[in-house]
Amino acid sequence: MIRPLLLLVSMLFGLLTLFSCSKEYSCEGPGCLISRQDSTITCDSSVCEDQKEYIRAKIDGKQYCFSSFWFNQDSSHNINYTANGMDQINMIREDACKHLSIRFFFTGTDLFHQALPYIQPLDNPAAPMGMVELQLVDLQNISTCEFCATDSVDYVNWPFHGIQIQVSQIVNDTLAGSFSGPVYTKTGKSRMLSNGEFRIRIIR
Repeated sequence: MIRPLLLLVSMLFGLLTLFSCSKEYSCEGPGCLISRQDSTITCDSSVCEDQKEYIRAKIDGKQYCFSSFWFNQDSSHNINYTANGMDQINMIREDACKHLSIRFFFTGTDLFHQALPYIQPLDNPAAPMGMVELQLVDLQNISTCEFCATDSVDYVNWPFHGIQIQVSQIVNDTLAGSFSGPVYTKTGKSRMLSNGEFRIRIIR
């Protein structure tokens, strides 16, 4: 009788873990915290699940670390590809609780052939202009019209509107750098990112 009871308890605990962080996303790994007092499971968005590759920053003063991604076999989260002569580098990660996704898109920068540090807004007028876009996407309130005129939950900005981005080092295809500045929804809401830093290996 004891063994079936233990099995039932184990199954119930597994279900609690699966649905603890939110109704839609699982809570597991270093970001999952279990209270010793009442066994309540909570998530800590400041925890870096991956200490080698991450994007982290303070958002409106609260620390976040983005070091996980939904699909382990999907390379779009850190890829460099070229199409029709235009290169693009993606750096995409989610926080441990799957509340937010942060996304960088370097388009037409020819980044792997630039002198470092590479800074946007550009401090070297002779460098290819290119574009860097920073997105902060709400994973708990999925918009049916992402970044359209009525989207009030997803944030975006570019260096020519106040975001500062610097790639200070590239070693073994790993980009390391910093960023800061405001991001905005299409309805005018804003959030401030500060003390941002990233370290992501790019697949080429």
